Formats: sequence, C-alpha cells, structure tokens
Amino acid sequence: MSYLRGFLPFIGFITLSHFGWQWGAVGAAVLAVAMLIADRRAGASWDTQILAVGSIAFFAVLTPIAFAQPHAAIAAYCGTMSIAWLAVVAWASIAIGTPFTMGIARRQVSSEVADSAAFRRLNVVITAAWASAFTVSAVLTVVLMNQAGWMTVAASATCFMTPILFTRIYVSRVRAAHMAPSDRVAVEELAEVA
Repeated sequence: MSYLRGFLPFIGFITLSHFGWQWGAVGAAVLAVAMLIADRRAGASWDTQILAVGSIAFFAVLTPIAFAQPHAAIAAYCGTMSIAWLAVVAWASIAIGTPFTMGIARRQVSSEVADSAAFRRLNVVITAAWASAFTVSAVLTVVLMNQAGWMTVAASATCFMTPILFTRIYVSRVRAAHMAPSDRVAVEELAEVA
C-alpha cells in the first residue's frame, strides 16, 4: 500500500474540505510540502518526487483561490479538478520518460532492478493504467455531477481500485514470467493452495 502514500495530500484535501475547501487546500499543500521535505531528507531524488511536486503545484494554485473566494462556484468542481490534475501529472510523467510510479516502486527494489529497462517498461504500463483510471474518473465525475452522490463515490472508488488491482496482478505476472521454471511451479502450487 506504499503507493497510497503519494495520494495522501489529495486524501487530506477531501477530508479537511468538510471544514471548508480552503482548509482542505491549505492542509493538503502543507502535507505535500512536508512529505517532499521528508523524502528529500531521506535521500529521495527529484525524479522520484513527480507526484509530490505535482501535488504541491495543484494546491499552491488552489489555496489562494479558495481563501480569496471561499464561496466561489469552482468549489463544486474541486474533486473533478484534483482527479483531472492527477491524470495530467500521470500522463506527463510518461511523456517525460519518468513514470510517477517509478518513484514509489524504487523504494521496494534494489538499485540494479530500478535501473533496468524492464523496470522502466513495467512502470510505464502501470502509470498508464493509473493515468487512464484518473482520466475516466474525472470524466465520470463531470457526467455524474447531477446524479445521486453515491453514484459519483462508487465511480470514483471503482476508478481508484482498478489500477490498484491491476498493479498487483500485473507485477505478479511479470515476476512470475521472469522466475526460473522451478520457482514458477512453486508459485503455482502456492496459488492452488491459497
């Protein structure tokens, strides 16, 4: 669940917005900056901080708007805008050759694995899955805006859970494909028992 950590500013925004969207925006901005500082102090490189930098940029723009006009009509679109922004960050990270999931995944593998072309390809696919899910979720929140609230929540939850499940399944399959045949048989036997 380490990949959920990168979304904490957005989760914080949703949670704190119950007290007013301006408090959600400032809280998320502070959280995003604090996380970036902590990661940099722990030795994380800038190329692994794409999601953090994207979060800071979004909330740095949103916070002054929210405080200047707390009753602005734009407040109703904050959820859609935040998901759309995540889609932009994810697609842009692929375009610049540094999929945002690489920063998360590097913390879980050796530097030898992290520097391999296979690792980069794996993360391009996973990031594309996340980017697609964010894009679909943003579109669905607009389409379902005037529908029952539970429909938007269900659509958003589905769009968030889909790339989580895809990531787990895809990584497992890639690992299994690169195992020695004897290891593959052992994994298949464990899968049958489970």
